[in-house]
Amino acid sequence: MADSSWTPSCSRPGMAADPKILRPGWGLAGFVALVGLGCGVGAIHLIRTGGFGWMALFYMAMALGSVAGVWEQARTRLELRRDELFYSVGWRRRRIAKDRIDKVTWAAGCGVSIQVEGKWVELPSVGNSQAVTNSVRAWLKRSA
Repeated sequence: MADSSWTPSCSRPGMAADPKILRPGWGLAGFVALVGLGCGVGAIHLIRTGGFGWMALFYMAMALGSVAGVWEQARTRLELRRDELFYSVGWRRRRIAKDRIDKVTWAAGCGVSIQVEGKWVELPSVGNSQAVTNSVRAWLKRSA
């Protein structure tokens, strides 16, 4: 016989819903990683065949730059939590309380921005700006 008092964990009163996490796609990061790998191989080849010249330095700098780009891509995210918006880009992190956000908008070439107590804050690019704006608006309309 089944216990009639059992309810699924997602329907218990007072339980917070899982945060919605928005991340950028991995297509660009994959391309940058391939370019970095090519530059690293090119730098090794130049050092082995022609010595340590300015072109080898350029290739090494490009390889290191691509590693930094892929790392930043991996760290970039936007989380819509129960009572706050959290975003992270590289070393920078920020939390914004839901009740401090006045409005959200986007424009072509500018990405998604939110107005926090009269000041505009640009959110990290995590995909289609219109879709991200709609997700944030729907999250704002949900009651806490």
